[in-house]
Amino acid sequence: MSDRDKKARQLCEAGLQRLWQGEVEPALESYSKALELAESEELRELLTIRKAEALLAADREGPEISMLPRIVMRRRSPRHVYLAAGTMLRMQCERGEYRRAIFYGEIAHKAALQLDDPLACAGILNHLGIAHVANSDFKASLDSLEDAYDALVLLDENRDEVRSLRPAILANIGGVHVMNGDTMDGIRILEEALPFLDEDYALAEAMLDLSLGYYELENYETAEAFARRALSLATIDRQIRNANYLMARIATATGRYDEARDYVDVVAGYYSEFPNVKELLLTVDLSMAVNWKA
Repeated sequence: MSDRDKKARQLCEAGLQRLWQGEVEPALESYSKALELAESEELRELLTIRKAEALLAADREGPEISMLPRIVMRRRSPRHVYLAAGTMLRMQCERGEYRRAIFYGEIAHKAALQLDDPLACAGILNHLGIAHVANSDFKASLDSLEDAYDALVLLDENRDEVRSLRPAILANIGGVHVMNGDTMDGIRILEEALPFLDEDYALAEAMLDLSLGYYELENYETAEAFARRALSLATIDRQIRNANYLMARIATATGRYDEARDYVDVVAGYYSEFPNVKELLLTVDLSMAVNWKA
């Protein structure tokens, strides 16, 4: 390995550490410097993937993102295919392109199997399960999520990555059960996972699922407690929309109609292209008719 490549690898590792710490701009700077130095085509490909990950984390565009599909199809190494396809899976899911996300997720999973890496398999299968449920394929979602959970059995349960990923997968399984009408099982699984979730996004998601479950059981007091907590933790528009909608349904069910209208106003703001959506939301219960994971 040349001295330039050695320095580029050091910068790549530094960038990855910065990205894990949430320092996106310093990570991008490290990757850009590394790309200027790197001579090896294999190393340049890895740096392209890493920089694309950082650009997506920063919600920015860049040529590295558009290069990911080519890296997947080139199949230089299983690891690069796993990294590039996994990034495409998450990106397409965030953009609502669930069929494309599933396509790349399946490629990433095959690459993870080639790597014989149970943790990589579990992570990809978890994201694949999320893509399937957003695509309203609950059976495929549960199959992926349960396989993800099983993959972790092969690993030391005291590893930080395992201790973090296991409850996240379990909560996703519980959420799918609730959405699929298996409400009691879903609530049981979610409440088992809830104390071990440590990120606001995951906590909000689990609490939204619990709120929906308890709403379906007509336990409105508990449903409202979870919906309010989810609203305070929500990190993305979908979670904010769903929490307000659940609060609207709960307020309606408990006779608080003026309060319900206030929550519906927030939800209607996400559908400004539909002028009559507010009245629809007030009069029709869509809680189990619409896929709220999408």
